[in-house]
Amino acid sequence: MRIRNIFIGMLLAGIGSFYCACNEEYSEYETPVTQPGGDDTGGDDETGDEGELPPLDLSKDYTVASIGASPSIVTLSQTVSTVNGKPFLPLALYGVEIEDMSKVKELGFNLVHTYHTRDEGKTEADWIEYMDAAQRNGLMVFFNLDGATLDAVKEAKIKKMVQCVKNHPALYVWYLADEPYKDKISPSTLKKMYDWIKKEDPHHPIISSNWELGTFKDCCDLDMRQLYDGVPFRLTPDLTKYLEGNAKYNKPWLVILNAYDSCWGANVEKPVNPTSTFSKLAEAGYKDGDPVWEAEKALWQPFLNDLEHPEAHGFTVSAAFPNTGEEIRGSFYWAFVHGSNGLFYWLWANPETPLNLRWGWYTVFHQSRLRAAIQKTINELGELSKFLVDPSKNSITFYDETYPGIYVWSKIVDKRRIVIILNETGSSFNSPVDLSGLYITSRKLRVYNEDDRVIKLDKNEFVDSFKKDEVHVYFVE
Repeated sequence: MRIRNIFIGMLLAGIGSFYCACNEEYSEYETPVTQPGGDDTGGDDETGDEGELPPLDLSKDYTVASIGASPSIVTLSQTVSTVNGKPFLPLALYGVEIEDMSKVKELGFNLVHTYHTRDEGKTEADWIEYMDAAQRNGLMVFFNLDGATLDAVKEAKIKKMVQCVKNHPALYVWYLADEPYKDKISPSTLKKMYDWIKKEDPHHPIISSNWELGTFKDCCDLDMRQLYDGVPFRLTPDLTKYLEGNAKYNKPWLVILNAYDSCWGANVEKPVNPTSTFSKLAEAGYKDGDPVWEAEKALWQPFLNDLEHPEAHGFTVSAAFPNTGEEIRGSFYWAFVHGSNGLFYWLWANPETPLNLRWGWYTVFHQSRLRAAIQKTINELGELSKFLVDPSKNSITFYDETYPGIYVWSKIVDKRRIVIILNETGSSFNSPVDLSGLYITSRKLRVYNEDDRVIKLDKNEFVDSFKKDEVHVYFVE
């Protein structure tokens, strides 16, 4: 069987070096691969899949940040994610205000962000208030510095932010810049700001979302890639193209997934994306109160009164909108098994707040069934977090050659092998899956958190049913 790893450069032989996003040299695309029967815990007893396996222990939850009273110390790379020396699985959500933190924490997210740190008139008291509120709710913060444009005033403000917040126990990383295009800021200017922050605070990595990574590769510790195609079979081509195009920069990366209905590139007659519709009206010179604007608003009003059921009012979500529990669950697992050492979700929307037609986004959080799917999935990620933290470290990944789109990820932790299989074919799947690349000696797989079914292997193959974009998690028995 031909094993095709998704990470560019992983065909290189040998053991890859570890990387601390703060200081050390990065060589992640040489990620080590777990050998047959091996054990990534470093112990001497290499029972692997053979013999009697230890009981399955899911008691460790690395989605709970180790927030103390002292300043936090964070390491984040492709292969290492820790807070104060303990493993941490980042589950981040954009656009969360203080009043929303308890709801977001209840859903299971552990890392939050607000755009309002950049607002004019915000002071040290406002920044600390947000950080304190996050800590009270058991959340950490990826702090928005808004560095995509810089002048003397902005530079002074960013320096004041860093000096104010750098010792807060809830600080996770600095979010330096979002889309710093060439016409917004020069690489040398942003690099100067990056260098100052690294010297001022060596204990927190710096992340940015770059569309031009080659231009700004020296201005961040990790690049955040916006992958806004929603569901696994659409996400993978985008990630593959990104990795192939940027492997030469040797830069650690994270993924930003979409919670909203972008409908970009999709032929949808009445998409559930009010900002697109009303932005076009605004660009044409219309404004709220004009007859044309009010006529369009009237068409949206039945939907605004019932955000749970857009289809009942003639609106259609696009193919980029994760619209089922399987698509929600599949996209969350997709991020980790494809190597992102954390999941960043754009954008939070409080379902109890009226949807703003001009600036609002319709998101998965507007539907109770999708919120329930998020909460259930994140609970699973917590249970499995000792397997999923640092997902590209000591893992095996490949596509089934016979059925392209069937993606296999596996890892051994504490002598137990987990196998995650994701259906990225774009349709349902019910054919044999070949696991010969995992060298499994046991003949049984037990399905996790579904119906506790046990599946038998026949010459390294097995059959299970997958819905579109569905993921199954197995443990070797």
